[in-house]
Amino acid sequence: MADKVAACVREVVAIASGDGAVGDRRKAAEQRVAKLLKSEAEKTLSHQSIAQDFRDRLGAALNAEHDPDAREVLDKIIDSLRAQIDDLG
Repeated sequence: MADKVAACVREVVAIASGDGAVGDRRKAAEQRVAKLLKSEAEKTLSHQSIAQDFRDRLGAALNAEHDPDAREVLDKIIDSLRAQIDDLG
């Protein structure tokens, strides 16, 4: 699972840093995160722990990201994950 989470974090950072409008990048990143959470939660039955792990890894990636638009996208994804974790907790 950890390898899939790490790969997804890389993909989401790439999406956030890519071309296109910030809103489009955020939507694409959210869709990728949702796909990971659904896939892994079905296997492990632990949506909350996967979301927490992903949020923590994405937070570390955010600290290394300097593009303001990419930071905005990643911030929104982290906020969304935080809300999901709070709802599950």
